[in-house]
Amino acid sequence: MDSEKGVSKDFKYLSRIMRDITDGLIVLDTEGTVVFVNPSALKILDNPALVEGKKYIEFMVTDRTGENDAFHQYVLDCAGDKNKNHEGILHYSCPDGEKRVFRMISSYAYNEEMTENIGVILQFSDVTEVAKAHQKHVETTVVLVALLAMLSIWNLIFGIWEFRGRAMPGYRMTQLIEVMGAIVSFLVYKKTSITKEDLGISFKGTGRAVLTNGLFTALILLGMIAVKLVLRNTSPNASSLPIFYFGSWGISDTVYPITVIVQEFLTRGVVQGSVKRILPGKHAVLISIILSSLFFCALHIHLGLGFMIGSFLLLSVFGVIYERQKTIWGLCIPHYFLGLSLKLIWGIGA
Repeated sequence: MDSEKGVSKDFKYLSRIMRDITDGLIVLDTEGTVVFVNPSALKILDNPALVEGKKYIEFMVTDRTGENDAFHQYVLDCAGDKNKNHEGILHYSCPDGEKRVFRMISSYAYNEEMTENIGVILQFSDVTEVAKAHQKHVETTVVLVALLAMLSIWNLIFGIWEFRGRAMPGYRMTQLIEVMGAIVSFLVYKKTSITKEDLGISFKGTGRAVLTNGLFTALILLGMIAVKLVLRNTSPNASSLPIFYFGSWGISDTVYPITVIVQEFLTRGVVQGSVKRILPGKHAVLISIILSSLFFCALHIHLGLGFMIGSFLLLSVFGVIYERQKTIWGLCIPHYFLGLSLKLIWGIGA
């Protein structure tokens, strides 16, 4: 043993070889003492509690979060079974709360003469970004498959509806879409690690979005009413038209706020967000807006071509706004009031 630092010449030899390796390296002797930690390991783990000369178990007990139990167990397994290589993908939580993913490999530590096993070498690389990209790809694929299934089922339902002479009212068909969309949206949120921010349902920045979109909506509604008044005063055919069709209010209008939330969540948070995450290149945002608007357009085929074209154009504008605001809550205001204005001001569907 080295008289000054208590480190054998074999470990000093290994440390000279491994110090500049970019992967993180931790070397334990046969007693479970940390005899070497390279600079990369200190940087990757970002935990000053790991020091040379102490038992690894002392480092382990300082971590009381419980989130790194699998990581610590891996190290203990490697230290206890030095005659077998271990490898795996493990999650690690830094003291500051940052989550990381490591690819771990263990190997034997031999003396300089390569005649004696003197410990274990734990090698790990930070693959957090790769793991995140893979996870997002898998989850986005799951989302897109679910939406494709929804669209396919809806086409079948629409075909049956047409075949039976449109026996069910159009608004019932719309409600059926909302139920299907709510189910898909719930499963996406519960079965994936996609965050509230990813889905646009976080309330961060909602206040400003609501104010901006509220003013935007008010101006459009005032413009619609002004046009209606001009038509009533200048066109003989429109002079008898009411300003508002309040008599057309029905149960579908009462539950319309729920409809708006479900549609915005499905169209923006789920479809537009998922397409944007999976597509590469600078045109991902534009393509995601177009595809999400086409998706919404296709789901309303039962309302006719004119409604489909109008909804596509309006939803495309909403898509641009969503990309700036990153929340669906502000968009619910123009969606709700502009949607109702078609019936209450212009009598469409009244």
